Amino acid sequence: MGICCCKNEPQVQEKIHQTNITYKDVFITFKQGSIKKEEADVLVISTDSFISNKSTSIFNEDMIIQSINQEIKSSRGRNEEPLQTGEIIFSSPGLLKNVKELAHLAVPIWRGGNYNEIEKIVNGYVNILKQCEEKGYSIVMFTDITSGRFGIPKQLGAECFISALKIYLEKEKKTNQITTIKFIHQLKSNLIFFEEFFQKEAGTKEKSQDSEYSDHLKIAYAYSPDNNNSKLETVVEMNGLINNKNNHNEKDEKKE
Repeated sequence: MGICCCKNEPQVQEKIHQTNITYKDVFITFKQGSIKKEEADVLVISTDSFISNKSTSIFNEDMIIQSINQEIKSSRGRNEEPLQTGEIIFSSPGLLKNVKELAHLAVPIWRGGNYNEIEKIVNGYVNILKQCEEKGYSIVMFTDITSGRFGIPKQLGAECFISALKIYLEKEKKTNQITTIKFIHQLKSNLIFFEEFFQKEAGTKEKSQDSEYSDHLKIAYAYSPDNNNSKLETVVEMNGLINNKNNHNEKDEKKE
């Protein structure tokens, strides 16, 4: 008899990276994982002005992409006009079973910041959160939707996301309907980039945790802007979002 090599040896699980933050009574989590598996009420994805939806290739499954495109067409009806950058469309999730609805944000192509690209993205994020609150949703999920084919520098993409969170939570939130905001990314390196940028702007130095059992992770850190940890204000002018492209140039020079 041959030697059996299929022994029931214990499998080593890859550790999952996750950081949790409580801010303005909202639970914010940065988690390594799949947006096709993580549960939420709404998943925010990107599209272009002509709704070609190549950006939905983040799913890497033709059947899912086709089902989403069909749902967008159904939600728009006979409206075939191009979207304005920053405009939002909500649709059913197609074949996705882990979310109730999709929010499609029309992301502008990066043209050096000369066409208000940053303001449009920030406003888009804020408006999505406001509409999710109005729709009665509690859990909103994001991923990195501005880089890639849209060409938004990752640094600015992170600033857009963080700025929008701060504006919504400090200025626009009317109720406590939204309890959880998730930022999910498959690649740990991309996730950590957004997470560390958030920590830097928030003035925190606590480290995240890696665990084989991500559901058992405790809150890594919590802070309040009342405790001199409100450096997020450096990301955006609160009275007018990001007023002009020179703000970013000045910050980039300081970081260098």
